Amino acid sequence: MALFKLLGVVLVSQGKRGMHFITLAISAAVNIVLNIFAIPHWGMYGAAWASVASYTVCGTVLTAYFCKLFDFRITELLIPSPQALKSILSKVKKKS
Repeated sequence: MALFKLLGVVLVSQGKRGMHFITLAISAAVNIVLNIFAIPHWGMYGAAWASVASYTVCGTVLTAYFCKLFDFRITELLIPSPQALKSILSKVKKKS
């Protein structure tokens, strides 16, 4: 869900509110369907499992869309390059 919150702000600022909403709706639908099946069998653990699964779907779909939209590879988004780390560290050192 953290990815949804972070990337969602970028998408909304780019005028992609529809995809932002669709991703959240898909996630909610997955959660509801999984809860229907999981809660009777596993109780609160089933509800937790359903939530984790729906958050994973939400983050994955939004990340894939974001990468396609902005021409990123997923590895570039999730693993910073050495150059990016150096840039971040130099900016942090300047502010201290």
